[in-house]
Amino acid sequence: MRLAQKRVYMKLMMRLLLLPLLPIPTNQGEMMNAKHAGATSTKMHIPGNILKAAVAYQVPRSIPATVGPTLVCRLSTTKKRANRDQPFYVTFQELSHSPGCIATITMNNPRANTFDQQSLDALNDAVSEAEANKRVRGLVLESAVAGFFSGGFNLSVFQQITDAEFTRLWAVSKAIFRRIHALPVPSVAAINGHALGLGFVFAMACQFRYMVRSDAQGSGGKKLVGLNEVTVGLPIPEWLVLRFRDLTTPRTAEDLLATGAMLSASSAHGSGLVDRLFSSSAEMHTAIVADLSRRAMVPHEAQKQTIALLRSDYLSRFDACNERDNRFFWDAVSSTSTQQAIEGALAKLKARK
Repeated sequence: MRLAQKRVYMKLMMRLLLLPLLPIPTNQGEMMNAKHAGATSTKMHIPGNILKAAVAYQVPRSIPATVGPTLVCRLSTTKKRANRDQPFYVTFQELSHSPGCIATITMNNPRANTFDQQSLDALNDAVSEAEANKRVRGLVLESAVAGFFSGGFNLSVFQQITDAEFTRLWAVSKAIFRRIHALPVPSVAAINGHALGLGFVFAMACQFRYMVRSDAQGSGGKKLVGLNEVTVGLPIPEWLVLRFRDLTTPRTAEDLLATGAMLSASSAHGSGLVDRLFSSSAEMHTAIVADLSRRAMVPHEAQKQTIALLRSDYLSRFDACNERDNRFFWDAVSSTSTQQAIEGALAKLKARK
């Protein structure tokens, strides 16, 4: 390219970067009028080869976020599920320093991301979408509801529930947990607030749990996490006891699960239930993208096979207790004492509103 042409090319690139992308004539040698915000028009002769390059160039929709000294990710605009008004949606972030993307499942079901059959089916569909994308190199489970990762089951679903209705509800809940845990890529639960009951169960399905500290500025006060099912008469199922033990210790599991104790962010971190604490949601999400980006630079197939081997023992134990767990939990839910406890818990929640 001759020097004069290079100068024209550089001027054109500066205009494209500083102004919105303007319509450019496609006929070679044609004159281009550049108009913006009432500015006086200017005319430039664009050689054909430079014009072709300019038309091919697209101004980015947004400035990429830097997530580390060398790692940059861009949000994909070509792959989304529904829209952000949906109770659950999936977005994919393209990785710039390695092939693949990060899948983020966002829970957006105010007031507390609680679950009934419909919302569980929607979350299961979201997991299916992330699972089906073979370019995914990491999964994030997050909440768009301020102060709540998830409040767990909507307890009213257990009132007057039939055996068949419970079997379907419980089967989908367990399927979501198993599918997240079985994904052959690293996964992170981004806990921005309370994570109770089934909400924390889904966080436990992930490989890592990151959380905003309770004392963080603007965090809205104390955040609690844990499995409190026993307080409404529901025992902790076998497969969940096993996972809780793996994350903590047998003694810690016995102390916390048998009493339905809820933990602050710092206590959960000390017990091993939470891996990292952050001063803000923004700091947490920056760290998640950076960590998953670094993991994505490890050869995918070798990492995938190793993760599958590491999780195979637990998943075998999960599958082995599946059928007896269904009957065990149905007997507990349908018992008179549990129904009375659920009714009392719902009355307390109603009184707080």
